[in-house]
Amino acid sequence: MYKFIYCEHEWGPKAFHLEGLIFSKYFCEFFSENFTKIFVNTTGLKPSSKVTLAGYKQRNELPIYQPGLVSKLNLVIWIMPEFNDNVSFCWKSKTGKIIKPTDEDFDEEDLECWIEGLKPDEY
Repeated sequence: MYKFIYCEHEWGPKAFHLEGLIFSKYFCEFFSENFTKIFVNTTGLKPSSKVTLAGYKQRNELPIYQPGLVSKLNLVIWIMPEFNDNVSFCWKSKTGKIIKPTDEDFDEEDLECWIEGLKPDEY
């Protein structure tokens, strides 16, 4: 199965370290699995060398990570050769708990997640 981030590799949890964000291995796996599943189900496209995460939102003042009752990772999806779109991977706890990317242990069943900013009709 293709994924956007391979958390089993050492660099997986550090994919966004240049932006000051490091994932716990557990959160990395949660993010990678859910981002991939939602993206593929919404767009019909699978991650590859031509469909990838390019990193942090470009030309935007939002931080890469926004904590809150609805937390967000503000990223760029890159679909070669034409699309470089800002997207946000969002998650919230059904019980109101704030889950951070550095958390090692949380109940995935308590979390709802989605991606904002996808444009499947354009891809």
